[in-house]
Amino acid sequence: MLSTNDSAPFPIPEKSNTFLSEHTDFFPAQSFEQIQDYIDLTIEPKHLDKSHSSFGDKLVKIDNIRIHQAQFYEDAYLPHTLLLGSNNFGNFTYFIYCIGNVDVYAQDTITLYALPLGKGSYTSTLNSSVPASMLLASYIEVK
Repeated sequence: MLSTNDSAPFPIPEKSNTFLSEHTDFFPAQSFEQIQDYIDLTIEPKHLDKSHSSFGDKLVKIDNIRIHQAQFYEDAYLPHTLLLGSNNFGNFTYFIYCIGNVDVYAQDTITLYALPLGKGSYTSTLNSSVPASMLLASYIEVK
């Protein structure tokens, strides 16, 4: 379920699979305090963009993500929300998978604590392929 998506198929690195299986209670986390010891603040968006497979054994923090689309799916197996966002400059795009129905909407700006899942792409309204970092949300702060 997490490794494929209708619009953006992507493989999940082994590090991410291991972290996910060891910390299922982080998705979603009930508080920042629950995850704070598992966040690597040295990982920046540029690092994820260059080499996603190097990460996944820690959560990452990404500030100032502007949400462009938010869609809730009432899946019988696992209800989830998919968010599409980018940083303020538009040079990093994020496809964010959230377990459950999150209180985030288009035009919101968020700080995201998430597990890197890989790199993929989606088709824009101009019918071009846009690369995106795939992330599993753990904790979200809406600004």
